[in-house]
Amino acid sequence: MYLKSDKGVRVLFEFNGGPDDVVQSVDPILMTILPTSHFSTSYSLEGQGDFYNYIIVVAQNKHLDGIKMDPQPQTTTFNWRKVDGTDYSWAEMYYSTGANFYQMSYPDSPFGLYSYGVANANGYGSPAAANPAAIKEGTCWAMGDPHYRTFDSNYYNFMGSCTYTMAKNCQVDEDHPAFEVDAKNDKLDEFGLVRMNHTLWNLPINGKLKLSQSSMSCRAVLSGKVCGLCGNFNSKKEDDLVTPSGSQSSNVASLGKSWRVPNVYADACQRAGVKIHDWRHFAHCPLPSCPENSHYEFLRKGLPFHL
Repeated sequence: MYLKSDKGVRVLFEFNGGPDDVVQSVDPILMTILPTSHFSTSYSLEGQGDFYNYIIVVAQNKHLDGIKMDPQPQTTTFNWRKVDGTDYSWAEMYYSTGANFYQMSYPDSPFGLYSYGVANANGYGSPAAANPAAIKEGTCWAMGDPHYRTFDSNYYNFMGSCTYTMAKNCQVDEDHPAFEVDAKNDKLDEFGLVRMNHTLWNLPINGKLKLSQSSMSCRAVLSGKVCGLCGNFNSKKEDDLVTPSGSQSSNVASLGKSWRVPNVYADACQRAGVKIHDWRHFAHCPLPSCPENSHYEFLRKGLPFHL
Protein backbone atom coordinates (compact mmCIF):
# COMPACT_ATOMS: atom_id res chain seq x y z
CA MET A 1 0.00 0.00 0.00
CA TYR A 2 1.00 3.66 -0.29
CA LEU A 3 -0.22 6.91 1.24
CA LYS A 4 -0.50 10.44 -0.15
CA SER A 5 -1.26 13.63 1.75
CA ASP A 6 -1.38 17.34 0.99
CA LYS A 7 -0.65 18.02 4.67
CA GLY A 8 2.27 17.10 6.88
CA VAL A 9 1.65 13.66 8.43
CA ARG A 10 3.75 11.09 10.28
CA VAL A 11 3.43 7.45 9.22
CA LEU A 12 4.43 4.62 11.56
CA PHE A 13 4.74 0.87 10.95
CA GLU A 14 3.89 -1.47 13.83
CA PHE A 15 5.08 -5.06 14.19
CA ASN A 16 3.15 -6.74 16.99
CA GLY A 17 5.77 -9.36 17.89
CA GLY A 18 4.56 -12.24 15.76
CA PRO A 19 1.80 -14.85 16.07
CA ASP A 20 0.78 -16.18 19.49
CA ASP A 21 1.22 -19.87 18.58
CA VAL A 22 5.02 -19.78 18.16
CA VAL A 23 7.42 -20.90 20.88
CA GLN A 24 9.76 -17.91 20.52
CA SER A 25 8.22 -14.44 20.79
CA VAL A 26 9.78 -11.04 20.08
CA ASP A 27 9.03 -7.53 21.26
CA PRO A 28 6.75 -5.24 19.22
CA ILE A 29 8.42 -2.72 16.91
CA LEU A 30 7.21 0.78 16.01
CA MET A 31 9.10 2.21 13.01
CA THR A 32 8.86 5.57 11.21
CA ILE A 33 8.12 5.38 7.47
CA LEU A 34 9.96 8.03 5.43
CA PRO A 35 8.49 9.98 2.48
CA THR A 36 10.19 9.29 -0.85
CA SER A 37 11.64 12.82 -0.80
CA HIS A 38 13.80 11.73 2.18
CA PHE A 39 15.35 8.73 0.37
CA SER A 40 19.13 8.70 -0.01
CA THR A 41 21.71 7.11 -2.31
CA SER A 42 23.97 5.71 0.44
CA TYR A 43 23.39 4.15 3.88
CA SER A 44 25.26 2.59 6.78
CA LEU A 45 23.93 -0.60 8.39
CA GLU A 46 25.01 -1.90 11.80
CA GLY A 47 23.74 -5.39 12.65
CA GLN A 48 23.04 -5.86 16.34
CA GLY A 49 24.56 -8.67 18.44
CA ASP A 50 22.31 -11.63 19.33
CA PHE A 51 19.73 -10.54 16.72
CA TYR A 52 18.60 -11.85 13.36
CA ASN A 53 19.13 -8.68 11.29
CA TYR A 54 16.91 -7.81 8.31
CA ILE A 55 16.47 -4.95 5.85
CA ILE A 56 13.51 -3.65 3.84
CA VAL A 57 14.40 -1.79 0.64
CA VAL A 58 12.07 0.53 -1.32
CA ALA A 59 13.27 1.56 -4.78
CA GLN A 60 11.97 2.77 -8.14
CA ASN A 61 11.07 -0.02 -10.56
CA LYS A 62 13.55 1.20 -13.18
CA HIS A 63 16.45 1.11 -10.69
CA LEU A 64 16.07 -2.28 -8.98
CA ASP A 65 19.26 -3.85 -10.31
CA GLY A 66 21.86 -1.29 -9.25
CA ILE A 67 21.74 -1.46 -5.44
CA LYS A 68 25.04 -2.66 -3.96
CA MET A 69 25.90 -3.98 -0.48
CA ASP A 70 29.45 -4.05 0.90
CA PRO A 71 30.64 -6.47 2.17
CA GLN A 72 28.46 -8.94 0.31
CA PRO A 73 26.01 -10.61 2.73
CA GLN A 74 25.11 -14.30 2.89
CA THR A 75 21.96 -13.64 0.87
CA THR A 76 22.15 -11.25 -2.08
CA THR A 77 18.82 -11.87 -3.82
CA PHE A 78 16.05 -9.30 -3.59
CA ASN A 79 12.56 -10.69 -4.16
CA TRP A 80 10.93 -7.51 -5.36
CA ARG A 81 7.20 -6.87 -4.94
CA LYS A 82 5.50 -3.98 -6.71
CA VAL A 83 3.65 -1.31 -4.77
CA ASP A 84 0.35 -0.99 -6.66
CA GLY A 85 -0.42 2.46 -7.99
CA THR A 86 3.21 3.65 -7.87
CA ASP A 87 6.47 3.17 -9.78
CA TYR A 88 8.13 1.66 -6.67
CA SER A 89 8.82 -1.87 -5.44
CA TRP A 90 9.95 -3.25 -2.09
CA ALA A 91 11.93 -6.26 -0.90
CA GLU A 92 12.84 -7.82 2.45
CA MET A 93 16.15 -9.57 3.06
CA TYR A 94 17.92 -11.24 5.97
CA TYR A 95 21.55 -10.11 5.94
CA SER A 96 23.30 -11.23 9.14
CA THR A 97 23.26 -12.66 12.63
CA GLY A 98 25.19 -10.79 15.29
CA ALA A 99 27.12 -7.51 15.32
CA ASN A 100 28.52 -6.34 11.98
CA PHE A 101 28.76 -3.31 9.70
CA TYR A 102 27.63 -2.84 6.07
CA GLN A 103 27.40 -0.08 3.46
CA MET A 104 24.52 0.00 0.98
CA SER A 105 24.39 2.35 -1.99
CA TYR A 106 23.10 3.16 -5.46
CA PRO A 107 24.70 6.42 -6.72
CA ASP A 108 22.26 6.98 -9.60
CA SER A 109 18.94 6.89 -7.73
CA PRO A 110 17.77 7.53 -4.13
CA PHE A 111 16.06 4.61 -2.37
CA GLY A 112 14.58 3.90 1.03
CA LEU A 113 16.18 1.52 3.54
CA TYR A 114 14.83 0.22 6.85
CA SER A 115 16.73 -1.92 9.33
CA TYR A 116 15.14 -4.23 11.90
CA GLY A 117 16.10 -7.22 14.01
CA VAL A 118 14.41 -9.87 16.14
CA ALA A 119 15.54 -12.00 19.07
CA ASN A 120 13.90 -13.90 21.90
CA ALA A 121 11.65 -11.39 23.70
CA ASN A 122 13.47 -8.53 21.99
CA GLY A 123 13.37 -6.47 18.80
CA TYR A 124 14.42 -3.21 17.13
CA GLY A 125 13.55 -1.28 13.97
CA SER A 126 14.18 2.13 12.36
CA PRO A 127 15.07 3.80 9.05
CA ALA A 128 18.70 3.09 8.20
CA ALA A 129 21.20 5.91 8.74
CA ALA A 130 21.85 7.86 5.53
CA ASN A 131 25.53 8.64 5.01
CA PRO A 132 26.26 12.39 5.39
CA ALA A 133 28.10 12.45 2.07
CA ALA A 134 24.87 11.49 0.30
CA ILE A 135 22.96 14.46 1.76
CA LYS A 136 24.40 17.38 -0.13
CA GLU A 137 23.77 20.88 -1.36
CA GLY A 138 24.90 22.18 -4.71
CA THR A 139 25.79 25.81 -5.40
CA CYS A 140 25.79 27.55 -8.77
CA TRP A 141 27.08 31.07 -9.34
CA ALA A 142 27.69 33.57 -12.12
CA MET A 143 29.94 36.58 -11.71
CA GLY A 144 32.54 38.74 -13.37
CA ASP A 145 33.00 38.63 -17.14
CA PRO A 146 30.90 36.43 -16.61
CA HIS A 147 32.25 33.23 -15.11
CA TYR A 148 29.92 30.35 -14.29
CA ARG A 149 30.10 27.45 -11.87
CA THR A 150 27.46 24.70 -12.09
CA PHE A 151 25.88 22.82 -9.17
CA ASP A 152 28.39 20.00 -9.88
CA SER A 153 31.43 22.37 -9.88
CA ASN A 154 31.97 22.58 -13.63
CA TYR A 155 33.51 25.97 -14.53
CA TYR A 156 33.06 27.80 -17.84
CA ASN A 157 32.87 31.31 -19.34
CA PHE A 158 29.92 32.54 -21.39
CA MET A 159 29.56 36.05 -22.83
CA GLY A 160 25.83 36.37 -23.49
CA SER A 161 23.82 39.60 -23.41
CA CYS A 162 20.30 38.12 -23.30
CA THR A 163 18.15 36.57 -20.58
CA TYR A 164 18.90 32.89 -19.89
CA THR A 165 17.45 30.08 -17.80
CA MET A 166 19.89 29.44 -14.96
CA ALA A 167 17.90 26.61 -13.37
CA LYS A 168 14.43 25.08 -13.59
CA ASN A 169 12.72 21.88 -12.47
CA CYS A 170 12.72 19.53 -15.46
CA GLN A 171 11.07 16.63 -13.59
CA VAL A 172 7.97 18.16 -12.02
CA ASP A 173 5.88 15.93 -9.76
CA GLU A 174 3.74 16.21 -6.62
CA ASP A 175 6.77 16.43 -4.32
CA HIS A 176 8.86 18.71 -6.58
CA PRO A 177 6.81 21.63 -7.96
CA ALA A 178 7.77 23.66 -11.00
CA PHE A 179 10.14 26.63 -10.69
CA GLU A 180 12.41 28.58 -13.02
CA VAL A 181 15.20 31.07 -12.35
CA ASP A 182 16.11 33.34 -15.29
CA ALA A 183 18.97 35.83 -15.28
CA LYS A 184 20.46 38.48 -17.54
CA ASN A 185 24.09 39.55 -17.80
CA ASP A 186 23.69 43.21 -16.91
CA LYS A 187 24.71 45.90 -14.44
CA LEU A 188 23.13 45.64 -11.00
CA ASP A 189 21.02 48.65 -10.06
CA GLU A 190 19.17 46.91 -7.20
CA PHE A 191 21.98 45.64 -4.99
CA GLY A 192 20.91 42.88 -2.61
CA LEU A 193 17.43 42.55 -4.17
CA VAL A 194 15.71 40.02 -6.41
CA ARG A 195 12.58 40.64 -8.47
CA MET A 196 9.86 37.96 -8.27
CA ASN A 197 6.34 38.42 -9.63
CA HIS A 198 6.99 42.16 -10.09
CA THR A 199 7.91 42.52 -6.40
CA LEU A 200 11.34 43.28 -4.94
CA TRP A 201 12.59 40.95 -2.20
CA ASN A 202 15.66 41.25 -0.01
CA LEU A 203 18.38 38.63 -0.42
CA PRO A 204 19.03 35.98 0.67
CA ILE A 205 15.94 33.82 0.09
CA ASN A 206 16.03 30.37 1.69
CA GLY A 207 14.16 27.15 0.93
CA LYS A 208 14.77 24.07 -1.20
CA LEU A 209 16.29 26.61 -3.58
CA LYS A 210 18.40 29.38 -2.00
CA LEU A 211 19.12 32.67 -3.77
CA SER A 212 21.87 35.11 -2.79
CA GLN A 213 23.52 38.09 -4.51
CA SER A 214 25.52 36.05 -7.03
CA SER A 215 24.75 32.40 -6.28
CA MET A 216 21.98 29.85 -6.08
CA SER A 217 21.96 26.67 -3.95
CA CYS A 218 19.90 23.48 -4.36
CA ARG A 219 19.09 20.97 -1.62
CA ALA A 220 19.54 17.24 -2.20
CA VAL A 221 15.83 16.69 -2.90
CA LEU A 222 16.38 18.44 -6.28
CA SER A 223 19.40 16.31 -7.22
CA GLY A 224 19.13 15.14 -10.83
CA LYS A 225 15.88 17.04 -11.39
CA VAL A 226 17.12 20.50 -12.43
CA CYS A 227 18.39 21.76 -15.78
CA GLY A 228 19.68 25.02 -17.26
CA LEU A 229 23.01 26.83 -17.35
CA CYS A 230 23.63 25.62 -13.77
CA GLY A 231 23.59 21.97 -14.89
CA ASN A 232 21.61 18.98 -13.66
CA PHE A 233 23.02 18.55 -10.11
CA ASN A 234 23.72 14.81 -10.43
CA SER A 235 27.31 14.82 -9.08
CA LYS A 236 28.71 14.39 -12.63
CA LYS A 237 30.21 17.62 -13.91
CA GLU A 238 31.13 16.05 -17.26
CA ASP A 239 27.47 16.04 -18.41
CA ASP A 240 26.50 19.58 -17.32
CA LEU A 241 26.39 21.09 -20.85
CA VAL A 242 22.92 19.70 -21.65
CA THR A 243 20.38 21.56 -23.81
CA PRO A 244 16.60 21.68 -23.17
CA SER A 245 16.17 18.75 -25.59
CA GLY A 246 18.39 16.58 -23.36
CA SER A 247 21.30 16.40 -25.82
CA GLN A 248 24.89 17.22 -24.91
CA SER A 249 26.07 20.57 -26.28
CA SER A 250 29.32 20.63 -28.24
CA ASN A 251 30.39 24.03 -26.89
CA VAL A 252 29.43 26.72 -24.38
CA ALA A 253 28.10 29.13 -27.03
CA SER A 254 25.51 26.63 -28.28
CA LEU A 255 24.62 25.77 -24.69
CA GLY A 256 23.87 29.43 -23.89
CA LYS A 257 21.86 29.87 -27.07
CA SER A 258 19.71 26.83 -26.23
CA TRP A 259 18.78 28.26 -22.79
CA ARG A 260 18.02 31.80 -24.04
CA VAL A 261 14.61 32.94 -22.83
CA PRO A 262 12.41 34.08 -25.74
CA ASN A 263 10.46 37.31 -25.28
CA VAL A 264 7.08 35.72 -26.05
CA TYR A 265 5.28 35.79 -22.73
CA ALA A 266 3.06 38.82 -23.46
CA ASP A 267 2.12 37.55 -26.90
CA ALA A 268 1.24 34.08 -25.55
CA CYS A 269 -0.93 35.59 -22.82
CA GLN A 270 -2.79 37.79 -25.29
CA ARG A 271 -3.48 34.86 -27.57
CA ALA A 272 -5.02 33.12 -24.54
CA GLY A 273 -7.33 36.10 -23.95
CA VAL A 274 -5.48 37.58 -20.97
CA LYS A 275 -5.51 41.38 -20.62
CA ILE A 276 -1.94 42.65 -20.63
CA HIS A 277 -1.06 45.81 -18.70
CA ASP A 278 2.06 47.89 -19.14
CA TRP A 279 4.19 45.53 -17.08
CA ARG A 280 7.41 47.49 -17.61
CA HIS A 281 5.84 50.47 -15.82
CA PHE A 282 4.60 48.38 -12.87
CA ALA A 283 7.88 46.45 -12.59
CA HIS A 284 10.03 49.61 -12.94
CA CYS A 285 11.87 48.08 -15.92
CA PRO A 286 13.64 50.39 -18.38
CA LEU A 287 12.61 50.49 -22.03
CA PRO A 288 14.72 48.20 -24.23
CA SER A 289 17.29 49.71 -26.55
CA CYS A 290 16.35 49.10 -30.20
CA PRO A 291 18.62 48.81 -33.24
CA GLU A 292 18.68 51.52 -35.92
CA ASN A 293 15.43 52.08 -37.88
CA SER A 294 13.26 50.41 -35.23
CA HIS A 295 11.44 51.43 -32.08
CA TYR A 296 9.78 49.84 -29.05
CA GLU A 297 6.01 50.01 -28.64
CA PHE A 298 3.94 48.33 -25.92
CA LEU A 299 1.91 45.58 -27.61
CA ARG A 300 -1.77 45.70 -26.65
CA LYS A 301 -4.42 43.26 -27.76
CA GLY A 302 -5.81 44.13 -31.18
CA LEU A 303 -2.92 46.38 -32.18
CA PRO A 304 -0.44 45.33 -34.83
CA PHE A 305 3.27 45.38 -34.10
CA HIS A 306 5.44 47.45 -36.46
CA LEU A 307 9.15 48.01 -36.79
